[in-house]
Amino acid sequence: MNVAPPLSTPRPDSTRFDRAHRPTAIEKVSHAATIGLVVSFAVLLLSVAAFTVFGFRYGDRVYPGTTIASLDLSGMTRDEVAVAVDSRFVDFSETPLTLTAGEQSFDVSVAELGITLDREATVDRAMAHGRSGSWWDRSIAWSRGALRGNELEPSLVVDAEEFELAIGRIAPEVVFAPSDARVDLTSTGEALLVDDVPGLSIDFAATRERTLDRIVAMDQAPIALALVAEPAAVQSADLQAGLPDAERAVSSAVLLNSDDGRWGLSRSALSALVWVDSSGGLQVRRDGVDEYVRGIAAQIDRPAENAGITVDASGAFVVVPQVDSASVDVGVTTDRLVNAIENGSTTIDIEVARTEPAIHNATAQTWADRADALVGDGLELTWNGGSSQLGRADLTLALLIESRPDDRDQFALSFDKAILAELLAPLETDLYLEQQEAQFRLVNDQIRFQSEAKQGREVNVEDSVEAVLRAIDNGDDSVELAIATLEPTYTSSSRESISLPDVLGQSQTYYGDSSDPRRENVERASEIEDGWLIPPDGVYSFAEIMGLVDEANGFVTGYGIVADPNGGVTTAPVIGGGICQVSTTIYQAAFWAGLPMIERWAHPYWIRTYGQAPYGVQGLDAMVNIEPDWALDLKFENNTGNWIALVMVADGENVYAEIRGTDPEWEIDVPEPEITDVIAPDDEMVYYDSTELPRGEELQVEHAREGFTSTIARTVRDADGAVVDEYAYESTYSASRNTTLRGTRDAEDTE
Repeated sequence: MNVAPPLSTPRPDSTRFDRAHRPTAIEKVSHAATIGLVVSFAVLLLSVAAFTVFGFRYGDRVYPGTTIASLDLSGMTRDEVAVAVDSRFVDFSETPLTLTAGEQSFDVSVAELGITLDREATVDRAMAHGRSGSWWDRSIAWSRGALRGNELEPSLVVDAEEFELAIGRIAPEVVFAPSDARVDLTSTGEALLVDDVPGLSIDFAATRERTLDRIVAMDQAPIALALVAEPAAVQSADLQAGLPDAERAVSSAVLLNSDDGRWGLSRSALSALVWVDSSGGLQVRRDGVDEYVRGIAAQIDRPAENAGITVDASGAFVVVPQVDSASVDVGVTTDRLVNAIENGSTTIDIEVARTEPAIHNATAQTWADRADALVGDGLELTWNGGSSQLGRADLTLALLIESRPDDRDQFALSFDKAILAELLAPLETDLYLEQQEAQFRLVNDQIRFQSEAKQGREVNVEDSVEAVLRAIDNGDDSVELAIATLEPTYTSSSRESISLPDVLGQSQTYYGDSSDPRRENVERASEIEDGWLIPPDGVYSFAEIMGLVDEANGFVTGYGIVADPNGGVTTAPVIGGGICQVSTTIYQAAFWAGLPMIERWAHPYWIRTYGQAPYGVQGLDAMVNIEPDWALDLKFENNTGNWIALVMVADGENVYAEIRGTDPEWEIDVPEPEITDVIAPDDEMVYYDSTELPRGEELQVEHAREGFTSTIARTVRDADGAVVDEYAYESTYSASRNTTLRGTRDAEDTE
């Protein structure tokens, strides 16, 4: 057991000399370390004191050596940093960025790319640098900034949609879709392999990163678009095996045969129907083949047509051959054609279903022979005193051949009655004789017999058609037409029953100042028209009674209204000039008698003397013009139920007209005429040369008077007040001119 010696304390009064102590090597090292530690601690204290002072100095400023995009922010306050980085970004953004794709380049602004500076975040980053972490970390950051600087990145905001839109606007100039390999089939039977071509697309994410790198550094260097190659879906190697089959399919045309014809599917057409799929297999476009077959079917398909009968150019009845129906089986034919293409065959048969019609050629021929026998050589038409012919062509025209496929006989032969009636119409006209009524004339107030009644005749077309049909059915060669006798209503014996006790209407017009030729014509016309009787329901015709207005009928050259050289009308010498005064006087008498007017014409201009009271009314005139082949006539009907007579007298001063008969006790109501559309005349004198007057002599034949339209209404009522006739007469007259004729006839012309 070791025991430590007790501690002893020397007495104070003891004296002791000890030898001086000499340090060992260990003691020397320990002493040096102690000194170094003290020095280091002092340095540390000094450093801490220095960094503390540094930190307090830049407490609200950016530490030295801090930059953003090469912009020195050392010692700047927060507001100064905000202004500086904002200005730097604006300056940078004013110049468009250049995006490149190979040799292509595109200028795009930073704004178009949707990239903006987050100023607050950027300022926060600058101000926060060197102020986070331990005291040691911050000291290191300060030291690094002081020695070699601290480069910070600005904080950016990217609008992804805007960025993609901006790049998308460039894309059409850069990207393209891959082109698959294919086999082209030529019209010459070759199969050509067209190699695939890779496409090109833009990697938007990579392009965005590249763009941000440039903008963070605020570097204007071109930015290469991140392009990605897009392989084709079908490679050339995939199709190589299908080339032989494709060439065989289009090596020659395919013929399609039918009894209806032949059709060829050319190599050119085949090349459009055949293709090689992505695996190299030969494919046929069935829809295209089906469409082609349907096109042929449209030419072949037809319904069955019955045999028929027609008439050829020579008039013979011939058979229209039957047509069997035809219907292409599109499905079967399409299958055959597809197989032929796939196997390299060059010929197929078109599948066609056929059926016969109900009426065959033999049946039609039998009935054609019957039709020929039916019309034969035609039919003779006879009548008392004559004959005519319905020829074979006529009967053939009227023959109806009706097809009746569902009946036992299958044809029916008949004749069209309407056509037969048309064929008989010329004979109806030619053979018609109008019955002639007995004619009577009042002479010196005595009824005198003038001409005997005569029977007429007419063809009864309906009965004649039936006779023709019977003759054909009986096989006769001729047939007598059905002729009806037309009996006259009035004969010479009718004179005893005629009574003319009353004057039904009358008129008078003045002609006393007329020239001698006109006076002569007025009196001759009055003489011809005087005394004739009109039977009940008969029609008076001025022209029929008058006959031709010529010298042979007693007329001379007077003055009448004729066409002038300017397309108008004027008064000039004309044979019969003046007879319109007679027709006007008769018209007025019939008007006041209440008789219905059938035909009446107004003069081109108004003649004043025709409107003199008591019978004349402004607008109540009747112009006539009688030519050999036509006439402007005056006609009215006798609807009194009894005979009437027209009595005419021309006494050198006036023309008188009376309608005599039995008074039907009618009331004639005629208000004053309505005069409208008045036209003022031209007072200038117009001259015309006339060979009817001696040279040097002048005669005014027309005076200037106004034109107008006159509307005259007339209502005729019977004794019971019932309306018998109601009529409005509207007449329009041109303004007349002052017209003078100048004589051009020399004395020797009269010899």
